Parts: sequence; structure tokens; C-alpha cells
Amino acid sequence: GSCGEHAHPNVPESLWKTYAHPWKSTCRNSDPLVVVQEGFLPPTVFAALRSAVLSHPRLSSSDSDSLGASFDATFGFIARFNLEGAKDALPTHPVTACLLPFFQAVRDSRCNAFVLNVLGCRMEASGDSASSKESRRAPVVDWHRDATLGLTAAAHMAGVKPQLAHQVCVLYLSCPQALQGGRLLLRSPSREPARQLRRQRHVVDVDAAVSPAPNRLVRFRGDAEHAVEAFSQGGLAHRSETKAAQSGGGPTQQEIDLTTPKGSPTWRISLVLEQYRVPPGSYDYTVEFELVDPRDYRRDGHSE
Repeated sequence: GSCGEHAHPNVPESLWKTYAHPWKSTCRNSDPLVVVQEGFLPPTVFAALRSAVLSHPRLSSSDSDSLGASFDATFGFIARFNLEGAKDALPTHPVTACLLPFFQAVRDSRCNAFVLNVLGCRMEASGDSASSKESRRAPVVDWHRDATLGLTAAAHMAGVKPQLAHQVCVLYLSCPQALQGGRLLLRSPSREPARQLRRQRHVVDVDAAVSPAPNRLVRFRGDAEHAVEAFSQGGLAHRSETKAAQSGGGPTQQEIDLTTPKGSPTWRISLVLEQYRVPPGSYDYTVEFELVDPRDYRRDGHSE
């Protein structure tokens, strides 16, 4: 069953009306909250992919700055596309061609529109605001759901409404050594939204937590709220964001200099694929292929 404009099947109607959101979900009740797979890619494939990402020109470009309002300490780039774009543009575009092995490995054949992110996130020094006790307790990226489907300008006039991702896949590529914390936190979609619970000063329960590790793949249902807890390195409190990663091998000479700001031990890098099941009536309004300006991505936002 789907949620969104209709009552969620796992939530009493009276409670659903309290915190319903307008975005549709295509997940089934039987879909697992999260599935984790270790050593996802063959070592040689993973090493080549990691090298290609860390040496990507876009990661040193000013265009790769903050990827959204909830991701201020991030860098990277974003591509949105549908099936036609996946066939024609993704494998040939100079920005995205190196990401094809990841897309092919995690693609859900039931999905027909995608948002592909290369995400890096920074750990701030102990002198930053994150060193306070309050910041260490709070998630470094707040609770949200992914709903950044690429739609054309005519979609709104046609009555096409945004929807939640069907599935989200995260592959961890690189992160600091001796990382403590920084787990991906997940909540069942049947739960009351975390931000509303906090406003009521209630405890926010977590249903699953996954630590980053090299070549670890995480798949979770797209209607699940998720966040990332604060983390530290060497006993110092730092901040990061949801799509985090751990190192998977030494860098080549052409990769990001690990002493520079965006490649330093205070950064984590991962690949993320949001996958959408768009109904036939709406599919014609999906974007075939586009590279997204991070400033626009901020406005697309994430659900609360």
C-alpha cells in the first residue's frame, strides 16, 4: 500500500492526520527498513570507482559546494535522470560516466527515475560549534525523507505531485580513520516524525543504526526518516551528514590531496542513489538528464 495523500496503513487515521505529509510513498508494508551488504563491489571494481571519484574534477570545483539546506558542511555534485537519461546520457556525460558501475550495481529494475549524488561531508575541528555538548548529542544532519525527484517545469501545472524515493542506496567510499559515531540512523515510516516529537520534548526512538565502513552498501526504504548522529575522531567532536563513508584503499597521485580541505581526514565521501517508481501519468514530466545546481537543490529540500 502507498501513503502520502492517503492514510499510512501502519498508522491510526487519527494519528496520521496529525502529521501527514503530501508526498507519496511507493513502498510496501513488507519492504525491510534497511539491508546492509559488506564487500559490495569486487575489490578491483571498488578501488577503480573510489579512485575515479576522489580524482573527479567536480570535487575541487566551486560548483560542488553545499548540497542542500540540511547539508551545509557538504560538497559534491548531483545528477537527476529517468530511464532515457540512464541509457543515453549517464554513460557518456563526462561528469557521470565514471559512476556507471555503481548505478548498474544498485539499480532497482522496478524504478524509472533517479537522483545520483556524490557526497562529501566535513568534520569540524574541536573549536567549532560542534564541540559543545548539545551539538554532540544532536544529529549532525537532521531527520528527513528523500524527495528530490527531477520534474520538468510543466509538472506542477499538470498536477504532478512530488513523491518520496522508493529506495535509497548508499555506498561508502572514504572517511577518516579512527572514526567514532557517525552512524546512519533510521526510523520506521509508521512512526511520528522526529521533529514533531522533539517539539513536544519526547524521545526520538531509532529503529536501526548503521556505521560507515569501506565498500559497505546500505539500502533503505525511501519513506524512512533518516539522520546521522554526531561523530568524533581522536576524541574531538565533529559534524558530518547522512551519506557518509570510510576509506577503502590508498589514493593515487591524481586523487584529492588528503591534506587539502575537501580531501583531508576531516571529510567523508560516499555515493548515493535515490530511486523512484513514477507512475505512467507522471513519468512524461520527469527530467531526462540534468546536473543540478546545489543552490537549486537546497530549494528542492527534503521532507520533515
